[in-house]
Amino acid sequence: MRTKSIWFAGLLWLLLVTNAGAFYDPGLQRWINRDPIEETGGINLYCFIGHDAINYVDLFGYKPGDSYPSLDAAAVDACNDIIPKSIKEDLEYGGKLYKRQDGTFGYTRPKKGSKESVFLGSVAPPPGTTTVGDYHTHGAPSSRGKTSAGDDRGDYFSSEDKAGNRRCAYPGYIGTPTGKVKKFDPNTGQTTTIYPPQPPPNPQPPPKPTPGTNPPVK
Repeated sequence: MRTKSIWFAGLLWLLLVTNAGAFYDPGLQRWINRDPIEETGGINLYCFIGHDAINYVDLFGYKPGDSYPSLDAAAVDACNDIIPKSIKEDLEYGGKLYKRQDGTFGYTRPKKGSKESVFLGSVAPPPGTTTVGDYHTHGAPSSRGKTSAGDDRGDYFSSEDKAGNRRCAYPGYIGTPTGKVKKFDPNTGQTTTIYPPQPPPNPQPPPKPTPGTNPPVK
């Protein structure tokens, strides 16, 4: 009887697929742990990355206050945690990104804003940390209209967004209605897409040798 009990316990463990402390029961077809960010990620506390594991990841189940190895990593999780809720409500959410004394990074809980903006002046990082960036989302698709090229305006930093980051002298991040996370660097004026990861550019073929000349010897 003891042998059967051990076998059953082992089988049950195999059926509970783990993901860094979160357990998924294939029989129930749902996670049996509550979302660590709770209602911030939506009213369904047992939903995982919007039920879209093909396009999104949450490898470690991070939540506000956890440690990240880089500023970009903290910003990506901060935006991805709140994008579904922001799109559903068509409201902006935002917060601060900060650096700890041990060199790791974190983000504050997202603050709810309006359809057009979110005021982050009252958001403070934890004591003993330094603000090194901010993040916010842009609500539902097409709520801001289209550009002349037909792109969703919510996929771009506004002039006010960029001006704010220039004043604060730290980078800003946006979570867009199309699921991207973009970064604006006020030092260079450049905007880059950091999520999803962009494929490297196609390498340029070597130049063809001029007729009548020998190719260079390697």
